[in-house]
Amino acid sequence: MKSKKLASYFLLAVFFVFSLAALAIAADERGYLAKDRVIDDDFIAASESVDVGGTVNGDVILAGGVVDFSGRSSGDILAAGGNLRVSGQNDGNIRAAGGNVFIEGNVGKNVTAAGGNLSLGENSNVSGNVYLAGGMVEIRGNIGKNLKVAGGSVILKGVVKGNAEIMAEDITARPGAKIEGNLTYYSDGSKNLNIDNNLVAGEIIRKNIPVKNYRNGSSGAFLASGIIGFFGFLLLAYVFYKLFPRGAREIFGSLVEKGSWKMIAAGILALILIPVSIVVLMITIIGMPLAMVLVFVFISAILLAKATAAIVLGFAINKRLRPREFSDSFPLMDFILGYLILEVLMLIPFLGPLFAFLIFLWAFGGLVKYAYDGFQKKQAKL
Repeated sequence: MKSKKLASYFLLAVFFVFSLAALAIAADERGYLAKDRVIDDDFIAASESVDVGGTVNGDVILAGGVVDFSGRSSGDILAAGGNLRVSGQNDGNIRAAGGNVFIEGNVGKNVTAAGGNLSLGENSNVSGNVYLAGGMVEIRGNIGKNLKVAGGSVILKGVVKGNAEIMAEDITARPGAKIEGNLTYYSDGSKNLNIDNNLVAGEIIRKNIPVKNYRNGSSGAFLASGIIGFFGFLLLAYVFYKLFPRGAREIFGSLVEKGSWKMIAAGILALILIPVSIVVLMITIIGMPLAMVLVFVFISAILLAKATAAIVLGFAINKRLRPREFSDSFPLMDFILGYLILEVLMLIPFLGPLFAFLIFLWAFGGLVKYAYDGFQKKQAKL
């Protein structure tokens, strides 16, 4: 389905933001670029707050809790943040994702964006195509070519010079809206279409789509499970860090400093050997209690591996931008960043889950190796 392909593009954009941020060399540690500054190279910044008002003669890659780009870029802009605003002058493409996304200004090529609340401002002029996905989407600017939108509610107040394709629960056109091409919207008959036929120069085409997810509430359940999963892993990571602060710092540090392939290999061996050991123990009556304990430890280690992967992944990215070491304080921002990356990877078709699994194996291998090394040391003392 086209909407799935569209969502994949948005998720890939987010993935590229964080992946390239991890490899950043010329990143501004403070995430700040003054209006009077000119960068004759690519500009990469990741911080809790990112504010770019200067000129970048290259690509711009930004990630943070609050991201504001109001300068000028001669290349593409890749941005992700909780609250994200991209305005100013951009000669290339804009690819953005966040909780609240606002895009305005001049865009030389295309816009691809996803967010909970997504708005294309009235002073925006996009020369190319616009691809949007969000819960609440509002389009008030001018689009030079085609528009494709997937959202819960879509409000159109701007001008689309090409064709428009919209999938949403509610579609509304306000005064000043105009579609110079055809309008294609997806409906099962229960969706609301509040558009004056005179606002569409071409044809209005209705297409059917299955809406089981909306009717049975599975989309809401998916969101709820995602929130519960986040806080569950956060609590697990926090308890582990507070109960075993020294061990946690040693595990996290070894994962950052040592070769990842060795850890991945250790993780693969553990995933194979531990279940085999459990089966062997369960065959004998004497080994049954030990097998039950080993099952509990194995499941706990798997859950802890994801929490560990989130922290170490976020720390590895932030460390490139701001050199530091693990402290006694729980690395909350590292966990949030890393967890977000892992969740985004799981939604990217084919390669995303593979990368996420390798990261899991990396963290799982680190936990297993730390436990094995500790056991060896105790054995040596006996």
